[in-house]
Amino acid sequence: MRILLDCDDVIAAFRNKVLEDASVMFGRECAGDPSWDVFKMFDGDEVKALREHVSKPGFCSSIQPIPGSHEFVESMRALGDVFIVTSPFQSPTWGYERTQWLNWHYGIHHRQVIFSGSKFVEHGDVFVDDHHTHVTAWSAEWPDKLAILMTTPGNRDTDVPFGAIRANTYSDVISLATEFKNSNG
Repeated sequence: MRILLDCDDVIAAFRNKVLEDASVMFGRECAGDPSWDVFKMFDGDEVKALREHVSKPGFCSSIQPIPGSHEFVESMRALGDVFIVTSPFQSPTWGYERTQWLNWHYGIHHRQVIFSGSKFVEHGDVFVDDHHTHVTAWSAEWPDKLAILMTTPGNRDTDVPFGAIRANTYSDVISLATEFKNSNG
């Protein structure tokens, strides 16, 4: 079984790192907002400064793994071949840092990392992402496969895309993927 996992806010605490750094940069508490796009909670000049900050060398490497993600990735590996499908960020070092970060934290080889803004073209049996538009597009392209919307603070109020299933925890994802594997041989 081929398992496709998103990175940011599925196994990497991207949103938390952005909000933590924004609080320091702007001298005020920056807490989560209900939209998926964390940058939408800032004004034009702040967005520009924050995007420049996120693009700097070292930012990607400084993101922390989400608690429990190591065990989650290992459980998914027990079910099949795990690939990380992640959207690239406009930065000259992002791809290298992300690949090194994944190897360091999860032992994921660079050949198992796919950078794509069009995740729906990637074939797999199970797809896990926190962005409903990625899940919607992937589910439409691969309707006989398992598309999972991972619940995060930014998508709690988002409807589950047609053909997909919402998972609130890593245990939910593991159960769904196990059930899918068992029913599809």
